[in-house]
Amino acid sequence: MSKNAYPIKLYCFPYAGGNASVFRAWQRLLPSHIQVAGVELPGHGVRMSEPLVDDFHQLVRSLALRLAADFKAESARKPGLRFAMFGHSAGAALALAVAAALEQMLETAPMRCFLCACGHFGAPKQSRSHLSDAALTDELRRLGGTPAQVLDHPDLLAMVLPILRADFRVHEQSIHQRGLLVDYPFTLLAARDDAVRPDDVWGWQNYTTASCRQVLLRGGHFFPMQEPAELISHLRADLDQSAGCRPLPNQPFPCELP
Repeated sequence: MSKNAYPIKLYCFPYAGGNASVFRAWQRLLPSHIQVAGVELPGHGVRMSEPLVDDFHQLVRSLALRLAADFKAESARKPGLRFAMFGHSAGAALALAVAAALEQMLETAPMRCFLCACGHFGAPKQSRSHLSDAALTDELRRLGGTPAQVLDHPDLLAMVLPILRADFRVHEQSIHQRGLLVDYPFTLLAARDDAVRPDDVWGWQNYTTASCRQVLLRGGHFFPMQEPAELISHLRADLDQSAGCRPLPNQPFPCELP
């Protein structure tokens, strides 16, 4: 890490049904002073053995406690460490709610929240948690984020559908956060070909008293995973700005792993 850099931990929340591993490739696109930390929900990925949580408030509190402990431990090793939040799709609503809870626990606000491809708390939400298995499978095909080999394999599909139902149920409950108001900056990221309307993404600006930047990028709903380079250039630039620092000179992508 350059002596001119500042340590940042970027907590990343995946889309419904996703897990922390979807952000693994991002670290190679970022300088070493920005550490990508994918957030794993109970019952997902490496926490698959744990029960799923389908209550929004319970999940927010448990994740905030987990991240608070992680940040305190990391801060002891890296003086001056700061943190930021990124959330994609349903993970964006969860990221902001956890950020607000984490600020109270740590008495430290995140540098910035990146909210991506998700309508704000008050935007209309399609109810998917109560769909039949067949209808939910059709919806997954339409969204395009689930591999065909999963959708066409009954045993794999039987594992995936309960996870998605729990995540969708959590997301549908997030509407109760409509009164949330924070005081740290946002970057709002929407895609030109996404079914989520940019205006619904821009609605997040009403949840902060700080600055808010709107970014419209190429691609569909899963552009952060499919073509991350352009998005990550915005993440890096905005983290530099929020830290009050200029981008480090002569440090092109990709950068070394930490």
